[in-house]
Amino acid sequence: MDLDARSLERVPNSGSAEYARPAAHKRSGKWIPKDPWAKAAVIWATVQLLIIVLLEAIVLKKHADNNDQLKLALGQDKNAIANASALTIYHALFMVAQVFQWVLAADAVHTYSMIEMVSTTLFNCALFAYAGMQYKQAKDIADGISRSPNFEATTGLLNAHPASTMEIIIVCAMGFFVVGWIVLSQRLYRVFGWSIFKELGADISVRNRLKLYHIYLMLLKLDVFFFIGFDVQYLILVILSGNSGGSPNEKWIHGFGAIPFTLVLLVIAYMAVRRESKILMTATLLGLSGGIGYLISKLVDVLRKGDQPKYSGSKNSLTFFEAITLGMCVATFIFALLTFRNFGKGLKEQLSKSRRGDLEMDNMQRGRQGRQKDTPRYTLE
Repeated sequence: MDLDARSLERVPNSGSAEYARPAAHKRSGKWIPKDPWAKAAVIWATVQLLIIVLLEAIVLKKHADNNDQLKLALGQDKNAIANASALTIYHALFMVAQVFQWVLAADAVHTYSMIEMVSTTLFNCALFAYAGMQYKQAKDIADGISRSPNFEATTGLLNAHPASTMEIIIVCAMGFFVVGWIVLSQRLYRVFGWSIFKELGADISVRNRLKLYHIYLMLLKLDVFFFIGFDVQYLILVILSGNSGGSPNEKWIHGFGAIPFTLVLLVIAYMAVRRESKILMTATLLGLSGGIGYLISKLVDVLRKGDQPKYSGSKNSLTFFEAITLGMCVATFIFALLTFRNFGKGLKEQLSKSRRGDLEMDNMQRGRQGRQKDTPRYTLE
C-alpha cells in the first residue's frame, strides 16, 4: 500500500500492538476533542455565543420597545426614526457574528489549524471593537433625538437610549472573552504546533506553498462574513433607508448586482485554488480588483459626505466595517496572487496524495478496530 511519508511516523496506540499517526498530523475527527485546551476552546466559544447573543437580544428588545414609542411621538421626524431603526441591523449583525466565531473556533479545533485559531482571536478582537462602535453609534443617535425640541414632553421618555447600560456590559464581556482567546491561542500553539505545515514533509518550499494555500482559504472564510455583511448593511441602511437621494436604480444595481456578484466571486475563488485553474483564478483577481475599487469609492463617499442624510445613523458603523472589508479584500487579492504563482508546482498532487493517505489510514484503523471487536476472546479455566 502506497502511503505517504507521514504514515511512517508511528506511535503506540494505547499500549497495544497497533500503531497510529500522531494526533497532531490529522483531523481530530470529532468536534469536541480530547485535549483539554482544545476542548476549552470549544466550550469558551459556546459560552461566548450563548451569553453575548442573550445580552444582545435583550438590547434588541429594549431598542425595539423604545422605537415603538418614538414612532408614535415623532411620526413627523422620519430622519430620527430612520436613525433609530438603523440600530436593529447592527444588533442582528452582531448576533450573526457570534455564530460565525463559534464556527471558526470549532473548525480550528477540528482541523488542528493554528491559522484558523489565530484568525478566530483576531475576529473576536474586531467584534470587541464593533461592540464599542455599536454603543457609540447608539449614543450619538440617542443624543441627537434627545436634543429635539420638547423631546420629553412629546415622547414621554426620559432617556432615548435605555439600553446603554446593557451595551456597556456587552463591551466589557467581549473584552473579557478576547483576553480568554489570547490565552487559549497561546496554549493551543503548543498543542497544534503548526501541525498543518507538517503535512507534506520537510521540504521548505512545499511547506511555504502549503502555508499560502491555507492562509488563502482562511481569508475566503472571513470574506464570507465581511463581504456579505457590508453589502447587506449598505443596502438596508443607505439605499433602502429612503434618505439616499441617489438614482432610483441604485438599489437594483446594488441589491441584484453587488450581493450576487460577491457570492459568485467567493465560490469561484474557492474552486480556482482547489482545481488550480488559471482561468478561474484570473477571474478571481479581476473580481477582487473590481471589489477593491468599489469599496474605495464607497469609503471615500462616506468620509466626504458623512453628514448628509443618506448616511444618517450609519456613518461610524459603515466606516468601521467598510475599512475592515477593504483590508480583507486587499489581503485576499495578495494571497490569491501568491497562490496563483504556485500553480503547477505539485501542491495539488501532494494534497491529493495526503488526502488519500488520510483516507487509507482511517480505513485501516477502522478495519483493525472491527477485527478486534469480532475476534472471539478465550479464557483458561
